[in-house]
Amino acid sequence: MDFHLFCRFWKTWKFRKALIIGLFVACTTAKRMDGSSLRIISDSIRDFSSRFTRYLGERERFNYVASPLGLGMSLAMLAYGSEGMTAEELYRCLHLPSDPTIGLNGYQCLLNMLKEKGENELIISQKIFIYKDVSVNESYTSMLAQYFHSEIGHVNFKDSKSAAEDINLYVYGRTKQKIKIFIRPEEVNPDTSIISMNVMYFCGKFKTSFNRSLIDQPFYIGEQNTKRVKCMSGMMNQLFYGRISELKASFIEVPYEGRELSLLLIRPDEINGVRDLQKRLEKFTIPRLLSFGSLRDVSVSIPSFNVESFLNLKDIMQKMGVSDMFEDSASFAHFLGRERRIKLDLLIQKVIFNLDERSTMSSGITAYSIPESTLDEVHSTLYSFYLDRPFLFIVLQKDTMIPIFSGRIMDPEPHKTMHA
Repeated sequence: MDFHLFCRFWKTWKFRKALIIGLFVACTTAKRMDGSSLRIISDSIRDFSSRFTRYLGERERFNYVASPLGLGMSLAMLAYGSEGMTAEELYRCLHLPSDPTIGLNGYQCLLNMLKEKGENELIISQKIFIYKDVSVNESYTSMLAQYFHSEIGHVNFKDSKSAAEDINLYVYGRTKQKIKIFIRPEEVNPDTSIISMNVMYFCGKFKTSFNRSLIDQPFYIGEQNTKRVKCMSGMMNQLFYGRISELKASFIEVPYEGRELSLLLIRPDEINGVRDLQKRLEKFTIPRLLSFGSLRDVSVSIPSFNVESFLNLKDIMQKMGVSDMFEDSASFAHFLGRERRIKLDLLIQKVIFNLDERSTMSSGITAYSIPESTLDEVHSTLYSFYLDRPFLFIVLQKDTMIPIFSGRIMDPEPHKTMHA
């Protein structure tokens, strides 16, 4: 080979080699950053969920169901559009990292992972409805689309009937026709500028079905008072079961098909111990709780229940240290610009949760208006887990340990529990 030709070949090869190595390093670094961001946001969501659930449990007196994940994502969208005290309070409450890039990448990774087609159907959709004459910063619109898979829709809030129809049609479609009416025309404030919504729908099939026939079992609704309720029962082999003396409670984790999601059921030892259990759980993370479990053969009996909640969450957020966004001093400058001052008037969430012997169906909307475990351990001993008293339940995303839906059942019989 000609010497000059060889030199030119060698320089080209070195360049290509450097380029290939550079691309490999860049891709590896990006993957590591995405993984790190996802872990940070997962930890943040779990911390927020624990505290939020404790406050909600203290306020509510009966059955309820909520979506900590849906609420947290909607608040995060507002946090990244705010500044000043508004931003400080939201960042602190949501445990967001100070670097927005880390948080945004984390949410993007989480949504990408949750939207991957699996055995179960999980729909997460964010949308901001804004008054038709209000403009939004283009950079904020781009951020919503890229990191939260969200979009902006314009409606005329001064025409309350038309605005309610537009919002309800969106909710109806995104919840598989399960929620027909989320907001009524008389509930639409003509002075409203923005309604930010998070819509979630989940339909999962258990990996192992319960017996098709329901049986009557006693359920304690008081220390000395029981009633007969319809229960799902069955023998489940190699179910994740644990008992935690520190919490004075036991739990089982029932996997859905695909195992990326599961239903965590927590039973207090004491008949009237569910509220105390919720307080203790705030300091007891889900990964730590599950570390007390192992695979067992378990005889299970669980009440079949349907619960529907309509939750006004403004007072809870204020207790959690978020108040500025409800005041005239609120600043959403990255969202609408500094010249436009708006505040939140309403913070609501509606969730429906149905549990039967074959599957779970749940859907929920959050809206704002603004003027290491022992998984491989196997035991052959038979254990029993009978939910015969008030209990807690969580639909859990397994990889991140994030609670998608969580709730409490005080009495399985009333199939609807509404809170204004």
